[in-house]
Amino acid sequence: MATRRTKKPEKPRASLPVHLFLGNSLLTYPAARRCIAQILPEDRRETDLEVVRIPEQSLISVIDAVSQVGMFGGGRCIWIQGLGGESAEEAESFRQELEKSGLPDGYAIVATSASLDLRSKLPKWFRDCGTLTDLRIETDRKGNLDENSVRRIATQRLEEAGLQRPDAAAVEAIVRRAGSDAGQFMAEVDKLALAGLAVGRLTPELVAENMRDLGTAWVFDLTDAIGRKSFNEARVLLDGLLASGAEPLMILGALAENVGSMIAARPVVDRLAPGALRNGRQFVNKTFPKLPEATRAGFRNNGWKAYFSLVAASAFEARELRRLHGALAEADLRIKSTSAAPANLLFSFLVEACRNRRRNNAQVP
Repeated sequence: MATRRTKKPEKPRASLPVHLFLGNSLLTYPAARRCIAQILPEDRRETDLEVVRIPEQSLISVIDAVSQVGMFGGGRCIWIQGLGGESAEEAESFRQELEKSGLPDGYAIVATSASLDLRSKLPKWFRDCGTLTDLRIETDRKGNLDENSVRRIATQRLEEAGLQRPDAAAVEAIVRRAGSDAGQFMAEVDKLALAGLAVGRLTPELVAENMRDLGTAWVFDLTDAIGRKSFNEARVLLDGLLASGAEPLMILGALAENVGSMIAARPVVDRLAPGALRNGRQFVNKTFPKLPEATRAGFRNNGWKAYFSLVAASAFEARELRRLHGALAEADLRIKSTSAAPANLLFSFLVEACRNRRRNNAQVP
């Protein structure tokens, strides 16, 4: 009878006071400082905390720092900033030395990195021997910040600033403007926190007034203006886009994509009960969970995303959306095939788009 081989148990790795935080410095530095505060009392941080900045300083210098005696004989903490900026050989020497010698009692290493490859040995060593906290904001296929990550980070930073339980509609307005640069996004959220604290609450209106559009929120604003037949508002938005250097074909493409999404959302609007979109919170809590699973999945199972999309689509009849989509395609073709100024063709599209609306609440020349 065959005998079963027993797997030889792996030798347990030593647990060390080493901590690695991955992500943008606006997120990792506060996390590192909180970690250091738990390691060193405040009255010792000036003497027993050493900061090593890579690549200005050598990673091997950390080994030298570990060998120094703390001012009060109670150990030291070394904060490595910019881990990942060293050479591969230096990183491997650092890992091997610490794996062989460990750390003296009372010593700790805190590291922050924005670019470290998780597949390399060094982050695996931090994870296996200590802690690895991943604070990176994920991106989607287009390179934009992932919506769920944006919601989580924005809510966290607003709460840390003192705005408890930020308004969900305001967070969704932030998502629309998040863009692709994590640093710029978080700087804008910090600015919003100050604006919200000044009045005691952060609203979508405050977001629109105080947060730069790092993404494509303008496309929703421009489509909404067309939906309201507000030609003057739409013209101001278009003038601002062109003045900022936006390409006419890019504007048309973003509008076409948004209108296409509204065409897909319009049948859902027709199936909703009258008044279902009157209150956003009630829609999210009561109406959205009752929608078919496939419908919810189409909005990434996010009730607020569905609410804003459906409200935008409800401003148009289905035939109007199809006509608007056709007008966008025609404007795109004219820009590509004629010598007329693209800005003038965009202006002509705007005039026709607003004039063809079913309501007449704005003057169109």
